[in-house]
Amino acid sequence: MRTLTNDALATLLLTSNLIKQNEVKAFTLLQWNKLARQIKDSTYKSPAELFNKTSLAMMNDLFLDKETADRIVVRLEKAELILKELEVLNSLGISVVTRADSDYPRFLRMRLKEQSPSHFFILGILKI
Repeated sequence: MRTLTNDALATLLLTSNLIKQNEVKAFTLLQWNKLARQIKDSTYKSPAELFNKTSLAMMNDLFLDKETADRIVVRLEKAELILKELEVLNSLGISVVTRADSDYPRFLRMRLKEQSPSHFFILGILKI
């Protein structure tokens, strides 16, 4: 079983449709790439630093509009639900890899650049 970092958890919460969140849609790859750049260029530096931030703080620190900041807050509040889903998947031998993980396949990053998926699921062990 892979260990899920807080950066990976934040990435998954913001970009995955693993859990149903009718009220707030996941970020598309294009939207995620823009947000990831804003995070990297800010004092936050990583997706995990979005946890426990208010909408107002994100609006000020990342120069986000209120709708986007609220969307982030709502999606990050679902951590408990997604962790339960990941436990079920792990029991089936399925795990997730995110761009925040150090073992994210380098060839994907190099070849696809910003088109590389924010996350993907694997069955078994990641060997590349």
